[in-house]
Amino acid sequence: MRAYNPFPVAHTLFAETPLKILQATALDEPGGSPGTVLKVEKNGIVVACGKGALRLEVLQRPNAKAMPVAQLVQGFAVKTGDRFN
Repeated sequence: MRAYNPFPVAHTLFAETPLKILQATALDEPGGSPGTVLKVEKNGIVVACGKGALRLEVLQRPNAKAMPVAQLVQGFAVKTGDRFN
């Protein structure tokens, strides 16, 4: 994540909405299918990777300010089992 910040920035899609990933932390959690939401926490969304998991902490929607995940999930109904593309 840090290698892509500030340019070109890591991107993902959730519910057909493009999101920029501005801050994330790698975790040693059991993985799953890459892109699957493992859990939604107060300080981030834990997403499975090919090996381990990633806690998404700060995201940015198109034409919006960057915001912590706690604020973002108020506008998106993110739950365990959902998928990021």
